[in-house]
Amino acid sequence: MHNIDNIIPTINCFVKRTVTPDWKISKDKSKFHELTFVNEGNLTYVINDTEYKVISGDLIYIPEGTKYNVYTNNRSLSNLYTFNLFFYDQYHEKICLPFEYLIHIGHNEELLELFNEFFKIWIEKKPYYKLKSRSIFMEVIYWVVIFSYNSEQNNYYDIRIKKIKNYILENYNKIIKIKTLSDLVDLNPVYLGALFKKETGLSIKEYITNIRINYAETLLKNDNFSISYVASQSGFDDIYYFSKVFKKTKGIPPSRIEKISNEQYV
Repeated sequence: MHNIDNIIPTINCFVKRTVTPDWKISKDKSKFHELTFVNEGNLTYVINDTEYKVISGDLIYIPEGTKYNVYTNNRSLSNLYTFNLFFYDQYHEKICLPFEYLIHIGHNEELLELFNEFFKIWIEKKPYYKLKSRSIFMEVIYWVVIFSYNSEQNNYYDIRIKKIKNYILENYNKIIKIKTLSDLVDLNPVYLGALFKKETGLSIKEYITNIRINYAETLLKNDNFSISYVASQSGFDDIYYFSKVFKKTKGIPPSRIEKISNEQYV
């Protein structure tokens, strides 16, 4: 399987459309990759002779060269967002996405905002709109990956946890108290800890530590800073504790990251 982090999309067409009850696509082979999100309605896709009942909140992925046809299931209108495109790897070779044909992702607000933002940019066609549209499309792919491979994310993400994460990302290099976080969202500290763990898979302390260590790694890789300076900038008062946590998290001591960085600049 190709590394999905390295995909390069070339978007040929994007359509936001409302289709009538008699709308259909006759049996044919797809000449490109097709991603369709069903915002409203019911349809039937027949993909490589297998029938898929598609409902609101479903995403359909049709790889290039796939045999398929589509027809509607009821008398109501269906509202669809459809991308026609190709995918390439870093060597400019055509690739397929590692997705199932049918993925139920529901109506995530952030994902719907991305579809609508993409639509506005695509039809305005301002200078460099293709560059901007590719960046938005990659955010769409990110969300699909999250929904495809992490079933816990399929539920609506608690806005309180998002608020806590934003606070941590803005204050990771300072002392962060659980009481401060719980007051921020008006929750009992114990309940907040349990909710955060349920939503993210990490305790609040583990999340803060990961953010601090990832930031420290970035500094060590890109700047010629001392380990003590990096530790202090990342929210650690004790350099020895920082080194211990860094090695436990990354598998190597921070001094090794520093040496790798120095070698890259030679």
